Amino acid sequence: MRFWIALLLVATTGTAFGRLGEDEPELKARYGKPVWVGDGLKYNPYFDKLIDFRKQGILISCYLHDGKCVRIEYSRGSGFNNAEFEGFTQLNHVDPIRIERTATSLTYTLDKDYPGIIGGSKKGIRKMRKDFEATGGRT
Repeated sequence: MRFWIALLLVATTGTAFGRLGEDEPELKARYGKPVWVGDGLKYNPYFDKLIDFRKQGILISCYLHDGKCVRIEYSRGSGFNNAEFEGFTQLNHVDPIRIERTATSLTYTLDKDYPGIIGGSKKGIRKMRKDFEATGGRT
């Protein structure tokens, strides 16, 4: 039964929700106009661009590297049930993949990009500290 619910979710949301590996034009065609676009280089130099969309009450954050979505996060205040989790996991099925699930979000990351993301995060944290110290702790 759970399989059929997940399959139904994939079938009904397959065109609404993006997948890892899509480029910016594909993401915009799928979601429409972004609600926010940012330069990923400031605090994680691994990402070229960060793009947020809102679709069907879900915030979708796409992290691009070399023009492709290598990390995608779905967030909703009410979280996601098991069938939705299975559906999003099937939509983003690219081997190998890292999946993170919290109370309100689901995050999928291409495994091959994970070390670069971690390295970029470390550089970003150092830059944030440096910026914070340069302003005397004022934000």
